[in-house]
Amino acid sequence: MEWRDFEYAVVLGAINLAENQPEEKNHNAKHSKGANENPEQIFDQDHKNHDSGLPNTTNSANAYSAFQKNSQDDQSSNAEQNPTNSNANLALPPTYEIHFGDGLKLELVLIPAGTFMMGSPKTEQDRGSNEILHQVTISNPFYMGKYQVTQKEWQTVMGNNPSHFKGARLPVEQVSWDDAMAFCAKVKQQTGQAIRLPTEAEWEYACRAGTTTPFHFGKELNGTQANCDGNSPYGTTTKGPYLGKTSAVGSYPSNAWGLHDMHGNVWEWCSDWYGEYPDIRTTDPQGPQKGDVRVLRGGSWYGFPVRCRASYRSRGNPGNRLSYYGFRVILPLDRLTLQPKQDSTSHTGDIAPDLGPEWQSWIVSNSTKEQLEE
Repeated sequence: MEWRDFEYAVVLGAINLAENQPEEKNHNAKHSKGANENPEQIFDQDHKNHDSGLPNTTNSANAYSAFQKNSQDDQSSNAEQNPTNSNANLALPPTYEIHFGDGLKLELVLIPAGTFMMGSPKTEQDRGSNEILHQVTISNPFYMGKYQVTQKEWQTVMGNNPSHFKGARLPVEQVSWDDAMAFCAKVKQQTGQAIRLPTEAEWEYACRAGTTTPFHFGKELNGTQANCDGNSPYGTTTKGPYLGKTSAVGSYPSNAWGLHDMHGNVWEWCSDWYGEYPDIRTTDPQGPQKGDVRVLRGGSWYGFPVRCRASYRSRGNPGNRLSYYGFRVILPLDRLTLQPKQDSTSHTGDIAPDLGPEWQSWIVSNSTKEQLEE
């Protein structure tokens, strides 16, 4: 079978793996472009009074009971419980690359489908009332950017560099949600690859990589494990470093699924409008249909560690550009194509040689792959 002759999708659920905070300092005006609003400060106003409890419903009570049963106090226990993508690798290659020409490529890693507990338990330190613990299923595997989008990648695609801190391997920043969407649209136009921003649920699922602790590496953060302001450490650890700027992507160890900088460096835009969580089980949630502000996740070089927790939710005006706003992308498998566009910047289909016979058993003939614009 020729690669150009088939279209595929992944069977739903085929890869089924087991499963605010202190007042923020004022932001210097030189780090802001076209915006006076600091969403981190707005978020603080919402959380002057913390709600340490969970909704008293049967579903949430059962979910929390299951969460407690499966939670462990240290990272070594977390690692033992992590779902891994070893099963997914039987069907899909663990990495994928989108080529822009001149040797520049966007590296993505496989995130398997699965179910997890989104939000935080009532025992988590400094949790917010908007972090309602609930069960979420991600029904399809997808590829996610191994790193935050870099300035070199942005410059190549968009032809400019709006960042305050300059460096080819630094994450692009001072980009709005609208800017990030424009980047995704242009990559699709140039390469045929339909990348997009992750949903908030996809982001937290990928960040946790099977863990249940505040961070994928454990219960403490002081600026040594991720780029943030270590002057106000999280957990029982001591004060740590504060770089006062972004760091090159990949400077800190990845999580179990190969993703770097999911905590700190720059806030990452998600596709969702910000809204309250449901207290019921959900599948592939996409947030409210409308709203005023978009979700931001992961914390930043400028923020305190508490804001870098996997469950912490921030938000911003979609037009805001700040020196701690960046993003990473995902490539949904239901849109993935191995058919290259015949131009100098097209995807080369590098993953094709890595696909073994076992992959073809996952191909379904009634695929509804999106038609690419020519």
